[in-house]
Amino acid sequence: MNDRLFDIPAHVEDSPSARRVPKTNPSTLGAIAEQEAILQLVKRGYPVAVPVVDDEGVDLIVNYRITVQVKSTNRTEKGGRYRVGLWSGRNDGKRVSGLRDHVDCLVVRAPVEDAWLVIPRAALEATNAYRVDALSFHVHPNTSGTPAGALASYRDRWDVFDFPDNFA
Repeated sequence: MNDRLFDIPAHVEDSPSARRVPKTNPSTLGAIAEQEAILQLVKRGYPVAVPVVDDEGVDLIVNYRITVQVKSTNRTEKGGRYRVGLWSGRNDGKRVSGLRDHVDCLVVRAPVEDAWLVIPRAALEATNAYRVDALSFHVHPNTSGTPAGALASYRDRWDVFDFPDNFA
């Protein structure tokens, strides 16, 4: 029997081979991504609040007003792109698709590449990579010029939170 409460390594070396994501369930990966996003934001000086109940698709509130949904993905597909699931719970046994109307920003963690995409909702909706009613969409954090790579310019763009007009 395992003595450990959680089977998640406390420290991971910072090398490409060590960046492999431990196999775990999607809820655990999501919780890890949320905590890592909080760390990234706080290190950069942004105030962060965490809702007590996450039943409306909001994981974080940044700068006292910007609602954020955090997603994590390690699902790579053809060409190195990632599939990001957008469902957020179930309604009458069916998945609720797309971002909720009141989410201002989507933060996507691709741990295999140690990449973050910090995407204001308006930028996401302006691309061909996203449909409002989609259950998922594709991103490529390193390549622009394709629908999946259209959001590559938002890699590590934590500074989007400096401009409130991004979320008007």
